Amino acid sequence: MTPLLGTPISQTLGALLAARGAALGDARVLASPDRDDISYRALDEFTRTIGGDLRARGIGAGDVAAILLDNGPEAATAFLSVSRVAISAPLNPALKTEELAYLLDDMNARAVIIEAGRDHPVVDLARARGIDVLCLSAGHQAGVFSLDGGNGPESADPIDAAGPSDASLILYTSGTTSHPKRVALSHANLIAGSGFAAKAMGLVPGELCLNVMPLYHAHGLTSTILASIVGGSAVICTGGFSADTVLPMMRRYRPSWFSAVPAMHQAVVGMARTDPDALGGISLRVIRSASSPLPADLLAEIEATFGAPVVEAYGMTEATSLVSANPLPPGRRKTNSVGISTGCAIAILDEAGRHLGPDEDGEIAISGPNVFDGYGNAPEANAAAFSGGYFRTGDFGRRDADGYLYIRGRTKELINRGGSKIIPGEIDTVLRRHPAVVEAAAFALAHPTLGEDVAAALVLRAGAIVSTAETQAFLRERLADFKVPSRIFVVDDLPKTATGKVRRSELTKRFATAPASQEYAPAAVDGADRTHLVSLWTEVLGREPGFRDNFFQLGGNSILLARLHSRMVERWGRPDNIITLIDHPTIESQAALLFEPGKTPPATPQGANAVTRRRLLTRKAGTLQNLASRSR
Repeated sequence: MTPLLGTPISQTLGALLAARGAALGDARVLASPDRDDISYRALDEFTRTIGGDLRARGIGAGDVAAILLDNGPEAATAFLSVSRVAISAPLNPALKTEELAYLLDDMNARAVIIEAGRDHPVVDLARARGIDVLCLSAGHQAGVFSLDGGNGPESADPIDAAGPSDASLILYTSGTTSHPKRVALSHANLIAGSGFAAKAMGLVPGELCLNVMPLYHAHGLTSTILASIVGGSAVICTGGFSADTVLPMMRRYRPSWFSAVPAMHQAVVGMARTDPDALGGISLRVIRSASSPLPADLLAEIEATFGAPVVEAYGMTEATSLVSANPLPPGRRKTNSVGISTGCAIAILDEAGRHLGPDEDGEIAISGPNVFDGYGNAPEANAAAFSGGYFRTGDFGRRDADGYLYIRGRTKELINRGGSKIIPGEIDTVLRRHPAVVEAAAFALAHPTLGEDVAAALVLRAGAIVSTAETQAFLRERLADFKVPSRIFVVDDLPKTATGKVRRSELTKRFATAPASQEYAPAAVDGADRTHLVSLWTEVLGREPGFRDNFFQLGGNSILLARLHSRMVERWGRPDNIITLIDHPTIESQAALLFEPGKTPPATPQGANAVTRRRLLTRKAGTLQNLASRSR
């Protein structure tokens, strides 16, 4: 079919719905399991009706209505209906009381929309604040509902009174700061952003998307639901993501495209791996991955599983979702790149705001009609976020000579290990190549002398076992020594946002005072002497070490080594030569050296700097011995 993207559309959501209703009439726009489809004409009429209902309850232009609904067609149509006449603010129903209280106060909510009969803390919070509670009852048709509650004076605003610059949607950033930042997107932002996404995905009438993404984030709302409406295509609104239902839904509805975050893709291909017959009858034109980095091996497995190209994209709430995407075939898709601009201007800036050239690392900045004009509750963040007409995204990356964008990580997540700046995402990528590792995340831990140290959390494959030493040896073959984490933790899963981004700050908090590893914790050392050796390391380094952690990778240096040697001699009268400790830099090897005479200490993996370190310290052996004597 001929794309609708070339058809002029007004810069408001109401005008878009009216134009699509007139042009596409009875064509399906929303579908849902066991519900009748709703057409473009019916959607336009229904959102007008609900708009009038909201106006009758006193909710009009400039008023904010929070929406707390589970995924499904009502979440989509409630967003469209409210945004047409007022400002919608979809929220995650799983938020806790304290979080909801903050958000309701911050957005100055006029009403809350929630499913009728649902026992939810937001009801008491809203009533305590004088906020109207509107109870939603779903009808037989996908997305159709009625509202009950609220008694404000009728709004005098016409249904489609909003202008392009008026706010239409409030979303909250999914970052890791103490409080999420409020992002108000205008009608013009929504139209531009969803138009960019529709064009990037090649959406035309007849296309059908299976949506599993939450409808309280931009990925699901703007780059899927709204983008499909701009393109004149349709969406299957599911109840949310469940790995065991995606393939059956694909067989039932025969969607032409599917969008998800990497963790979801991984779960789906895992289901296909265990039951290849489940793929029968599925034929996808394209698959999109966004919201967090997609490992190259997972991309390859997705394409092999479905026989369809995977388009990796990059987006953010402040840009109404998509910023860049790899081109559709026959365009060139580059591995590990999030593609080229979908419509906005992209620049790479240094700390002073100067524009950098191809293949130079810096902060990614964007500008365009899809980009918001500032946070509603963070003036200080706004002052730092905008530079020369560009919004500084906080993401660190580069563009190549062809304009393809590569994300290296968040600028705030850079780890400063003794002056060396480390991008945790680079370590994640290498760790995921380990055959025992499913997921990985590097993060910072405080260090008494380095300032920050590098740690990593691993999710292992079922039945897999991996040691700290083995993991570090694997990394040393592929990364510079200073990037190798000194502490490795094995976890059941990684803390993530609803859009799949790893919350590294939560890992930092969780392991700030934890033993060095779950496999080789200090408790693994048997005997009083070995326990005392751990205590000496802890005293000298200011932290608890793991049994196989390398002294120098935990921040040890020649002065601290002399101090450790001194304490050993005081306690056990050995070893005589401090250089011996250079050759045996782990508790495991030092314990064998001290307490098991005649036994060859276990080999310790040596990094690329080990030979140089030994040569330099050997030259200073006399000085070190003197230091050790003074320490005693």
